[in-house]
Amino acid sequence: MPAVNLEGYRLKPVECVSAAEVMERAARSRAFRSSFGPKPTGFSPQVYPSQPDPPVEKKELVLPPPSGLLTQILWPDEYTGNNFTRPTIRQVARAMALAYKMDYARIVGPERLDAIVRPRQLAMALAKHLTLASYPAIGRAFGGRDHTTALHAIRKFAPIIETTASIMPIGAPLMEWVHVARETLERIRPVKQPRRTKIGLFCRKHTNSL
Repeated sequence: MPAVNLEGYRLKPVECVSAAEVMERAARSRAFRSSFGPKPTGFSPQVYPSQPDPPVEKKELVLPPPSGLLTQILWPDEYTGNNFTRPTIRQVARAMALAYKMDYARIVGPERLDAIVRPRQLAMALAKHLTLASYPAIGRAFGGRDHTTALHAIRKFAPIIETTASIMPIGAPLMEWVHVARETLERIRPVKQPRRTKIGLFCRKHTNSL
């Protein structure tokens, strides 16, 4: 082992302590620690007595009057009173089919006639307003259609539902909603009459000449 060169280092001199001084220091240390009291044996949190909750003042629920729909199609949850029970999407579709005097299978079927599409889209918009269901759920209920189809119908018939909701009382039955929505649709957007084409005029003229 090579020798260590300690030249230039100042070595601290070793302090020589007698046995009596060591015992005196130990006694002072024990006295200092004993001044803090006995050492706790375990954690014992202080438990405060439980106090009863303050009484809650019961207020009668007063619902505001129905407001119009927002332009971003945010459907308000206003009809939550005790006298109103939210219908299902199928119930809204069956009620719309009954109002238009058609089979339920046609309103949820694949037909794209205008006489079928208008009630179907109106039922989608009314189902969104009354059930607050999601777009995919409404699309699936109407023949397994995509959510974009339901979104298009709901945005298209938003003015109809807005006008209907502004005049309908809270707690009105479902069939009343359907009939008022249908009357509003026919008043705002009447059914377009078929356009008279040249072929139709020629056939009528030829038939009358016979």
